[in-house]
Amino acid sequence: KTEQQLIYKRQLKTEQQLIQCETSTNNGGASPLYIASQGGNVELVKVLIQAGSNVNQHNHNNQTPLNIASDEGHIEIV
Repeated sequence: KTEQQLIYKRQLKTEQQLIQCETSTNNGGASPLYIASQGGNVELVKVLIQAGSNVNQHNHNNQTPLNIASDEGHIEIV
């Protein structure tokens, strides 16, 4: 396999793991969707939403993934 194929395979595995743990949060109450939105990872946000992530889930500061994407200036996610 080429290096590109191996990278894609690892990325896909990581995305699948995030989807499986979507209902969990870190200590600040941030879900994988929230973290991807905060970081501006458009492709991962799409994957998580298509997999059924809760776009309205709030963190401990009462922010949603949409709120943080907007705050960080990630217009393509908003």
